[in-house]
Amino acid sequence: MLVAVTILAILASVVIPASSSSGPQSLQAAARILANDLQLARGLAIQHNTQWSVQFDSKDNSYELVHTGSGSFPVPENPLAPPSERNAGYIVDFDELWLISSGNDGVQFAGAALDQSGAAVTDIAYGPMGGTGPTRSDDTLIVLTRGSGKDMQTLTLTVSWVTGQVWIGDVGVIGSGS
Repeated sequence: MLVAVTILAILASVVIPASSSSGPQSLQAAARILANDLQLARGLAIQHNTQWSVQFDSKDNSYELVHTGSGSFPVPENPLAPPSERNAGYIVDFDELWLISSGNDGVQFAGAALDQSGAAVTDIAYGPMGGTGPTRSDDTLIVLTRGSGKDMQTLTLTVSWVTGQVWIGDVGVIGSGS
């Protein structure tokens, strides 16, 4: 049931912003998709009493949902993937989101880091209790960007190390664009 609700939330986050493809909306739509996938990993970790991770690949501008705990559990099907790739793993490529929703072109994964220490991280690993502890004792910040130079827009997602909940920040603009 948790997986079904998450899939519906993902689909809703894609369909609703599809009507507007301008700047901040595309960044917010991509952030909602990522936040929903983070919550899916958290829910799977709790449901199966194991560890699930979202692993980021800045080179390919993508992330993957991976079972990293003990035991063997099937990876859920990615509803955003083309039908021919749905069984190839739960991989989301920011560059291809525009194929599903015309508003996500140009969104880049800029990086992830721990809030207090600033140490760079490449994944969010959820444990059976839903948080990222005890391996982490600091919230994780994930930054998405769109555009370049003084017109670059940024958006930060915050993942609580205690609860695993995700908060999506507001879109910020680096410069005025004039």
